[in-house]
Amino acid sequence: MLGLLLVAIVFLVMGIMIRYLKWYWLIAGYNTMTAEKKKKVDIEGLSRLMGLYCFVGAGVFLLAGILLHFQITWAVLAAIVLYGIATIMLLIKAQSYDGNNYNEQGEMKKSVKWIVGSVIAVPLIGVAALMYMSSQSSEIVIEDDYIQITGMYGLTLEYQMIQSVELVDILPNIERRTNGSSVGSIRKGNFRLENIGAAKLFVNVNNPPFIEIVSDRHHIFINDSESITTEQLYLEITTKLK
Repeated sequence: MLGLLLVAIVFLVMGIMIRYLKWYWLIAGYNTMTAEKKKKVDIEGLSRLMGLYCFVGAGVFLLAGILLHFQITWAVLAAIVLYGIATIMLLIKAQSYDGNNYNEQGEMKKSVKWIVGSVIAVPLIGVAALMYMSSQSSEIVIEDDYIQITGMYGLTLEYQMIQSVELVDILPNIERRTNGSSVGSIRKGNFRLENIGAAKLFVNVNNPPFIEIVSDRHHIFINDSESITTEQLYLEITTKLK
């Protein structure tokens, strides 16, 4: 939550400096233009747009931080999506304030269209790929000497490191995400849990039971999308430990 609030403050301060203090040198692209090119930019209009973008960003991340405080975990994903939409709108609208982007007929240059299109498409593809990978359940591989959890935030856990393994029906309350992903009901990576503290999750929260593994380094919860498969994994792990 604190991280989101800090981001909101940064956006707010940036918006004030650009919109009201007229610190135009903070606007990327404009600050590297030659004096001749700057003459063709409607800097007043561009600064209003940039200020609005910063204020919207501040509001989005402030709201996300407040919602996260009340354990509404989807707030972070929603903030990222909204911020992404606002950024795309900014990139498109900002071109209309730069006269350097248009030819003598008042049409946007093809080179500018390609650049803007690429800047928009690449992040969208990256975000889509990341969300897809985050929404997939982790594969849990049981070997003779170790357990391997594949995919994002995965790890390898040797049996000799394991202190206890238990099959539980209830996942401890998630207080916050520290470095992980939360897409739909899938939780992967590092979280803080009530009465436990730091833990690694590789679970579908809507499909109990969960395998709780305590090692000398990690507190881990794993499961599969099917309860019967989770129970089979638990039996395999306990058999290997014996």
